[in-house]
Amino acid sequence: MLLAFTTKTADGKDSSQQTCVSPSQLTDRTLPHAWNGISREIVQLMTDVGRLVFSVRTSLPNVLFTDENHLDFFRDTLEKAGRLEQQLLAFVAAEASRIVDPGDPNTPPTHFQHMDEAFRYTGLLQLYRVFPELLARRYRPWNKDEILLPLEASKIPTRRERSAWLTSLATHVVQILQQIPFEWLTRCIQPFVMVAVSGELRYNDQTPGSGSIFGASIETARARNFVKSRLAAYTHVLPLPKVQQHYQLVKDIWTAIDSGDEDVYWVDVASQKNLSPLMA
Repeated sequence: MLLAFTTKTADGKDSSQQTCVSPSQLTDRTLPHAWNGISREIVQLMTDVGRLVFSVRTSLPNVLFTDENHLDFFRDTLEKAGRLEQQLLAFVAAEASRIVDPGDPNTPPTHFQHMDEAFRYTGLLQLYRVFPELLARRYRPWNKDEILLPLEASKIPTRRERSAWLTSLATHVVQILQQIPFEWLTRCIQPFVMVAVSGELRYNDQTPGSGSIFGASIETARARNFVKSRLAAYTHVLPLPKVQQHYQLVKDIWTAIDSGDEDVYWVDVASQKNLSPLMA
């Protein structure tokens, strides 16, 4: 999935053109996979999001003037992004009772459900960062209970409000990961999520729902500390060079953010640092 965001990959089948089917609709029982979790559909959707993001970030990196071709490209990609957003919002994961127990005492079926949630929210996070129009269409003050049930926008968000909303969503993803212990069977797929949300762990002036600037900073600091400690721990159990590159990328992202760059996006940082091939 990470490579879909950072390198040109085979096009494959675009799931944004399909009706998303939950695992429970395909079979009575779902067998978890160490790399795919319980839902190949959500992995495919994340891959499609990555391909679309890569296409946008590489096709128009330095456009100073636009012509009709550029406008057509913008319209086409925004339409694709909207379809993927709807797929992610509508996705229904398998119920815990339908998941085959993998036989690992450290990996109950509920952990696979948590990972499905993390993937889904991470996919939405990428779409709302790269296509702010999608977030503007549904923007309301942050409420985690409304993430998957978007209502009509209550206002046009400012740049700062969009950024703070995305920070809240990123923090929510980290809180989901915190429910999954380090010893979990499929820990190999968590670093991608940590990298993908790290770029939104910003110290905003006000994060909606936090109650105060101080509270928002504490939540961001806690989320960052968890990501750092979990990635550091993974260096002892996963391929060392790859995890080190993940960790270095996260540190580079936060350095850029904390220096005042409001346009930092993790895909761009990976490209600038030439880290993409090393993380494959």
